[in-house]
Amino acid sequence: MSKKSSEKGDCNAVSEKKLNREKGTIKGTLCRIETFTSEKTVSKDTDIAELQVKLKKLEQLQTQLDKISEEYCEIETSVKFETIQQDIEQVNERIEETEVGLKILSSSLKVKDNTNTVWNDKGKAKIRLPEIPLPEFSGKIAEFANFKNQFTNLISNNDQLNDSQKLYYLRAFLKGEAKLLESSSDNFQSLFKALSNRYEMSLMFWK
Repeated sequence: MSKKSSEKGDCNAVSEKKLNREKGTIKGTLCRIETFTSEKTVSKDTDIAELQVKLKKLEQLQTQLDKISEEYCEIETSVKFETIQQDIEQVNERIEETEVGLKILSSSLKVKDNTNTVWNDKGKAKIRLPEIPLPEFSGKIAEFANFKNQFTNLISNNDQLNDSQKLYYLRAFLKGEAKLLESSSDNFQSLFKALSNRYEMSLMFWK
C-alpha cells in the first residue's frame, strides 16, 4: 500500500469515528426527547413553550443527521454503506414520530385552553372562567353568607356572562338540600332570590 493510500485510509478512519460519534450524540439527545414526549401529559403544568423548544431541537437534530448522511457518502467506511443508511433512516423515522407526538401534545394543550372559554350572548367577546375554586352550597345555613359573597363576586357581578350562563353555574354549584329549591321555570334572578329568602331568613332564626 502506498503512503498516499495509507494516509487516505487513516483519514477515512478518523472521519468515520467522528461521524459515528456525532450520530451517537444525536441518538442520545433524541432518546431524551422521546422519553419526555412519552411521559408528558396535558395538564395545567404543561408548558407549551417547553414543547416548542423540543420541536426546535428536533429540527436541529434532523439538519445534523442530513449533514452526517452526506458526509458518510464521501468516505470509505468499515461497514457496508447500506447498513449506515438503514441506521440513519431509522433515526429519521424516530425523529418524525417524536415530532408528531409533540405536535399532538401541543394541539391538545391548545384545545384544553379553549374549552375554558365561554362566549357571551352576542357571540362577540370571550372570557376565561376564574381559575380559583368556585363555591358550592349544600344547604348548610352557616355556609350561605360565604357562598353568596363568593358567587356574587365571581359570577353575579361578571357582566360578560348572560343570565342563562349565570343560571347554569348557579344550578351546577347547588348540592343536596339547596338543590331542592330549583324548578324548571327558574331564571337566574328568581332562583338566586329564592335561595336568599330561604337561607338568609333561616340564618336570622339560626343565630
